[in-house]
Amino acid sequence: MFGAVAISGFLVLLFVGSRLTNPFSRLTIVRRPFIVQVVASTWQTIDHNRRLKVRQGVLWRAFALLKSGWYVIESRYLHSPRSGGTVLRLGFVSIAAGNTG
Repeated sequence: MFGAVAISGFLVLLFVGSRLTNPFSRLTIVRRPFIVQVVASTWQTIDHNRRLKVRQGVLWRAFALLKSGWYVIESRYLHSPRSGGTVLRLGFVSIAAGNTG
């Protein structure tokens, strides 16, 4: 019982932590080090006063590894739309979906 609660709590903390530390999320604790704006068809940086902090400790690296694995699983199985195609072309080989035999 305790093991299931501990694993569930760990997964919830991983999910919330990965959401809060994603700079592309709407709700984030990561401050942008600069802002890029298009002016007259050129990119210009504005307000580049903030410094970016990078953590290198063992626990931070483990968190980064788990977080990147979570993003792969989430983008593949939760947010990935199905392809509408039936044939995959890889160079000289075409693979049809469905029955092969």
